[in-house]
Amino acid sequence: MSKEKATALEIVKDVYRRFAEGDIKGFLALCSDDIEWVVNGPATLEKCQAFKGHKGVQDFLSILGNSWEFSTFTPQQFIASEQTNSRGTWRGNRNRQKIEPQI
Repeated sequence: MSKEKATALEIVKDVYRRFAEGDIKGFLALCSDDIEWVVNGPATLEKCQAFKGHKGVQDFLSILGNSWEFSTFTPQQFIASEQTNSRGTWRGNRNRQKIEPQI
């Protein structure tokens, strides 16, 4: 999918698809150089912050890879407005504790 020909919503869906498939290189190629990846949640969790640029997203993925093991990651709703957002569910383990929050 070409970034120039696709809508923002199509790109976000493709980003999540590539992420789920483990295609991190393809995932990052679809992200703008000035991407801001925001993870909401308690500030006590290292992953809950704003990550900027490709380097920031790679840092976020590194944090996840070092501390989480996901069993499912399912986007369920995509919201297209001034910014394209998504909501979904995930299940996984953090430090061997089963956790099932929503994103």
